Amino acid sequence: MPQRVTIRDIARLAGVSSGTVHRALYGKKGVGDEMRARVLAIAQQQGFTPNAAASALKRGPLRIAACFPASEGESRYFYTDVWRGVREYFAEESALNLTLLEYPFAEGGQAAALAAAVPPGPPALRPDGLLTLGLASNDPAPRAALEHCAALGLPVVLACDDAPGCPRFACVQANYDTVGRLGAELLSGQLAPGSEVLLLSGDANIPSHFGVARGFMAYLAENGGRLRVAELPGYRDPALPGRLRQIMAQAPPAGALSVNSRASVLLARAVGQAGLAGRVRLVGSDVFPENIAAMQAGVMHNILYKNPRRQAYQAARLLVQRLLHPDAPPPSPAETEIEAQVLFCSGLYRYGPAFFGGASKI
Repeated sequence: MPQRVTIRDIARLAGVSSGTVHRALYGKKGVGDEMRARVLAIAQQQGFTPNAAASALKRGPLRIAACFPASEGESRYFYTDVWRGVREYFAEESALNLTLLEYPFAEGGQAAALAAAVPPGPPALRPDGLLTLGLASNDPAPRAALEHCAALGLPVVLACDDAPGCPRFACVQANYDTVGRLGAELLSGQLAPGSEVLLLSGDANIPSHFGVARGFMAYLAENGGRLRVAELPGYRDPALPGRLRQIMAQAPPAGALSVNSRASVLLARAVGQAGLAGRVRLVGSDVFPENIAAMQAGVMHNILYKNPRRQAYQAARLLVQRLLHPDAPPPSPAETEIEAQVLFCSGLYRYGPAFFGGASKI
């Protein structure tokens, strides 16, 4: 049986002290970048594996607060996936002695959830780090709450939407401009030149909605404007379902795309009720049972999957790594951008009960 490589072995090969090796391996201060890189390279070559469990027990638990919309009501379409991603990371890294504190909130409740997660009083009452959504409205209260958390020195990592101007360690999200361009390219390839498409552009105050809509329009403008676009904004507008029914009954477009999951459901419902399944090329957003059912029924033709599950998982990983290695450099752009996917009917087999039950790989 091969002998286990130790820190002392790494120190001997690197020509430095065991203390230097320990500081290099565990992201502590007092080691230059060149020496840290050298020690890490030797450790990798020798197959050295740090005893994460022993180190975690010695350190004590890390308490992470997660504040995202609750996976209920219409928020379930998107945020069920987000919560799965967070919980999967904590389940996989149980050896790191982590405690997940969940603060789900209803629409408009982000500021209150952040206040509950980071209460006033002594630092011992606060979590060690914060996971949350970026700013999804123009309400000043969530911005003030995020800025307060950062002012306390609390590492903050955002997922799914950024908070421009607010201090945070990282934001993990899809490239929403690319998502919009994918949707425009899909419809351009499926529809005749000059066809009209309906763009459900959501709420321009939500960065992800705005980014997808902007990418959609930019692709069409850069490629000769092959399609005519009728834009229909609205996200929480109670009049949106009736407006969609009216459009489908009076002047249905050749194609349609929704930038968000909630409007995808309304769009598929309006197309189905109007008897237009297969006649309107429909592109929805995100993977959840209602969208899968719409594809199986032939109402929806493609899904733009922004993978919020992976976004949340990666955000949790980056936050924990920040807490474990506070001197490590910020994450690279590649670590904070999650690749979007286009789902066709032939790929539905990947999104069965196991996926929605949380057992699939992300």
